[in-house]
Amino acid sequence: MPVTLRPLLRASAPAMVSVIALLAGTGMAAAQGTATPRSGAESLAPGVRVEVQPSTPATGAVDETALRYYARIRDMEKLEAEIRRLKALYPDWQTPTDLFSRTPDSPVDERPIWDLIGDGRFAEARARVAELRGRYPGWSPSQAMLDTLAMGEDRTRLVSASDAKQWRTVVEIADRHPALISCSSVDSMWRLAEARAELGDPDAAFGLYRTIVSTCDNAQERRATLQKAGTILPSDQVEQLVAIERGRVGTDPAALQQVVGGLRRGELAAAMSPEARKSGTRPQVTAETLDAVKADVEAGRDADGAMLVAWYLMEQGQAGEAEVWFRKAEGWGAKEAGLRGRIQALTRQGKTAEAARLARSSGLGRDYVDSMSAMLGRQTNAPRAMVVDFATWAEEKHDARAAMALGWWHSRREDPATAALWFENALAWGGGDEAVEGLALGLQGSGQTARFQALEQQYAGRSARLTKFFTELRGSGGGGGGPATEA
Repeated sequence: MPVTLRPLLRASAPAMVSVIALLAGTGMAAAQGTATPRSGAESLAPGVRVEVQPSTPATGAVDETALRYYARIRDMEKLEAEIRRLKALYPDWQTPTDLFSRTPDSPVDERPIWDLIGDGRFAEARARVAELRGRYPGWSPSQAMLDTLAMGEDRTRLVSASDAKQWRTVVEIADRHPALISCSSVDSMWRLAEARAELGDPDAAFGLYRTIVSTCDNAQERRATLQKAGTILPSDQVEQLVAIERGRVGTDPAALQQVVGGLRRGELAAAMSPEARKSGTRPQVTAETLDAVKADVEAGRDADGAMLVAWYLMEQGQAGEAEVWFRKAEGWGAKEAGLRGRIQALTRQGKTAEAARLARSSGLGRDYVDSMSAMLGRQTNAPRAMVVDFATWAEEKHDARAAMALGWWHSRREDPATAALWFENALAWGGGDEAVEGLALGLQGSGQTARFQALEQQYAGRSARLTKFFTELRGSGGGGGGPATEA
């Protein structure tokens, strides 16, 4: 049965590094002796894991003749295939560590250089090669070593360019060294796909992702590819990739479904992102996607997922349904976040009194002020008991926002003197330009000319906003006002 190895570098030459990774993980070389077969998974080296499928056990001595022959002639692909074959037959067998020891016709042991290459210490490997060439004039490193070293250096340059978002450089390196782009280094393929997309060629990015999902053996990397594609490609192309993965033999349905669920949630999050708001072109989320996310969240009783659905519904103007999902989030563990969301949903529905009572009883001061401000902005005849309670709370907390809400409410009720008192409180409690504006209107409206003039003299030049405000107020002869309120 096939055994999956994950090489450290790519293409045919990098197969050597994959073999070195195996050798690095073995302890003492197992001589040509007897090995006891067993099934299961075995870690050969850090980050290298071989899945051994149950098969007919082999018994007796392990024949390493072919293994050593392939090592001597540096046929790395056949060498790695032979290692896989022997590990499948003899799971207890350890790969010999002396496969690349100095041969009788070579004065140099190349293993230390391969170790440097395997660790990604390419400059040190080059220096070591130069040193040995000087010491042994007749010696030259194997072509496999030179190819693998060059490949590692090229990949390092590609990674550096990608990290620096030098997208054209990434593409240029990949074009010069196509062997870098293969299943043995999926990370390079991801980076090239991102570069192609950033340079305005999403179809090329899709092609790279499709190659990974269609041809690469590592299921975890394929699933990660779907996740990366979900941040770059349109949803229809991502669905094509998902369909390819779903059709592959041996795909784990549960693991794939988890990825698909994450992709769908990502669509909701993208539709609410600051970038989408700023551009004004929000990604469209289909009803099917939303329903699928809801079902997934319900099945897992996922509080974070419920919050995502709720806020998405709020963005879509469906505050009533959002309230339901905020309740679910509360019940599934997001108690404060769900409660605060529910208060906002109630406020958005115009149920400001209910929202205010809920916030007050829960000790959520900011939300209490928000909901009461919304109620006072909509109702000049708000329930007296609630207004009195709000005023008492504002005085206890010295809350400037609450004081301004009360000031504008009294202003709309044509009670400028009381409004002025609340704006004066707001200014004393840290209110800014809005408190000054409200106080000025209250003083002017209640005929307190001397105090108005003193206020103007003190604050007119404090900011451009106040300079403009007082200039326009004098020009218009005064008037009422207040902050814009939600209808």
